[in-house]
Amino acid sequence: MSMNAVANETSIRLWSDISSAGNIWTIVPHVTAPAGRVFRYEIAAKKSGVSGSSQTHQAGKVGWSATGTGTLSTLKISIGTNEHCAVEIKVFDGNETIATQTLALPH
Repeated sequence: MSMNAVANETSIRLWSDISSAGNIWTIVPHVTAPAGRVFRYEIAAKKSGVSGSSQTHQAGKVGWSATGTGTLSTLKISIGTNEHCAVEIKVFDGNETIATQTLALPH
């Protein structure tokens, strides 16, 4: 399954491939942007359920080749019965947020 996101520029597209196998969810965010540009990204996940809550954060920079499409990272999360996870993905050009995506798992 692919989920699209909101982007501030029409030349930027952020989307995620989402899959699950049992209670393991895999989120793979991708961005299409003008070739040759470098962006910063942040991925934050907050899981909550009967046993409490946990958070994880990933961040990095990614540049694009001539194709203009890149994969940011791969996030795997175990979500048990009666647990929920919110994932927020942001892409930045300098200090400006240029694309965001929010996911609620399981959906």
